[in-house]
Amino acid sequence: MSEQNKTPKVSIIIPCHNAEKLLHNSLDSVLAQTYRCVQAVVIDDGSTDGTAAMIEQYKERFVEAGMELLFFQKENGGAASAVNIGLKNYDGDYVMWLDCDDILCSNSLEKMVTFLQNNPHCDYSMGQGLVVAAEDTSTAIGKIARIPPANETKEIMMRELLLGTNTVFGPGTVMCKRELMELAIPRNGIYESRQGQNWQMMIPLTYYGSRGYIHEPLFLYVKHEDSHNHKKRDTMAKIAREREFSCLCTGAIQEIEAMPIDEKEKWTAFIKNSHLKTMYDYALLGGKYKEAKKVGRELQKMGCRSIRYRNALAGITIYVTKKIWTKLKKIKKRCFG
Repeated sequence: MSEQNKTPKVSIIIPCHNAEKLLHNSLDSVLAQTYRCVQAVVIDDGSTDGTAAMIEQYKERFVEAGMELLFFQKENGGAASAVNIGLKNYDGDYVMWLDCDDILCSNSLEKMVTFLQNNPHCDYSMGQGLVVAAEDTSTAIGKIARIPPANETKEIMMRELLLGTNTVFGPGTVMCKRELMELAIPRNGIYESRQGQNWQMMIPLTYYGSRGYIHEPLFLYVKHEDSHNHKKRDTMAKIAREREFSCLCTGAIQEIEAMPIDEKEKWTAFIKNSHLKTMYDYALLGGKYKEAKKVGRELQKMGCRSIRYRNALAGITIYVTKKIWTKLKKIKKRCFG
């Protein structure tokens, strides 16, 4: 078969950690694809359960399906470090990444490849996803989708991405051409942190690439109530997580080689400002007034003029909440003694 007529290969990078009970979701969905020229690159990020043994069991199934399974093991370092192993070892014409417990719709790869082939001006595609509960993956309980604004620009796309609004974070719904991946994310990989690898991938892809939309669900996002993203956090844990996201977004911006220094400074200030405002609100509403004062000083140094308004708003909210709670306690005492 000539190089021109060969079937394009799709590489899927799948990082996992202690995923013995979850990984079958993604691997089974890859095996079920209508598009068959597939390379799964699975990276075990220092698991201490039976993840490695489970992956070994899948090797023969992938061979029988006419697909390729590459398996790598490393010391635990977080999902971003695992993704970086995949970025050094894939060789597909198209590349995407997938969380170890999420499920591709059976025709997802076929739809994404067809879209990119039919839209040569697009460097990557973005589809939608359905949210399902881990206990019942057959019933959708939500939807993940970006609603492209009229006259969308990269400035708008980047701003919404950094704010985490009106966007889809990668796994299972974003496929890009190899040329874009190698331009946007060199083989030395993405900025490493313990969380947020989707930001590190999407920020450079958004900056360098031209996006096209597939307006239908392509994967199932499996929601676990005890997962890292959904577990309950106290006020200080929320603030710490927000600081970490601020650092990883800033790190991803700084590693974009083609971005001019003044643009990097603009986005860095935007990231810091938006995350500090969120931390400030967390601290006030959580009653951590010393922390709020500390964060408030950082905001004032950046020239933020909304501190007094945010302070007043939070104060009113706390006052009203306390009033309502006091009223409810009186009613309870009156009714039940």
